[in-house]
Amino acid sequence: MQEKGNQTALISGGADVLNSFLGQGLVDEVIFNVAPILEGRGLNLLIDKDNYRFKQVQLLDCRPLGSGVVQLRYAINRTLGG
Repeated sequence: MQEKGNQTALISGGADVLNSFLGQGLVDEVIFNVAPILEGRGLNLLIDKDNYRFKQVQLLDCRPLGSGVVQLRYAINRTLGG
């Protein structure tokens, strides 16, 4: 992507997709849309159980999107603990 002049990519997916990019050190922000629905057991999005490494994060933004949905945006610090 960088060879074509791209500096930013939006990655959408679940725990496996996110963890593969996190494991390569390619993620500098994550955005979660939290909906007021409880369902099943789910997957832990930020913990790769086989290669766990603590990720220091900082809240950048929190905003309501309507219908009880809240969007949380975090920066991932790649130098402190991650």
